[in-house]
Amino acid sequence: MLGFLLSYFINFCQGFFMGIKEDFLKACQDGDIDIVQRLIQHHYHPKKWSRGFRQLTGKEIDLNIVSPDGSTPLMLAAGNGYTNIVELLIPLLDATNLNAINKNNFSALMLATKNNHIQTIVRAK
Repeated sequence: MLGFLLSYFINFCQGFFMGIKEDFLKACQDGDIDIVQRLIQHHYHPKKWSRGFRQLTGKEIDLNIVSPDGSTPLMLAAGNGYTNIVELLIPLLDATNLNAINKNNFSALMLATKNNHIQTIVRAK
């Protein structure tokens, strides 16, 4: 019985907080720096051992979450020329995630270049 209640509680919490991840992707894609900053401030913590309840409930932001086409938040921001979001995300990511590619084999740098967002490329270095 306790296992069932715990499982029910976890599923409820995950469903309740599921929108945070989608909100984060959308904010990065739409260039909404205020929402991106707020979500990172309240739902991101780089130390795995201290994530506790946030990780259990799904209330934590994964900076490497992917959209249906495999794009990360960094790719969405870079591909749309949102330099301020790119500058915010880069210090929080490790090198392997900076060079990740989506299902179309594009990295964040490639998407920014393809879409002529030169300022994003120059300032993100």
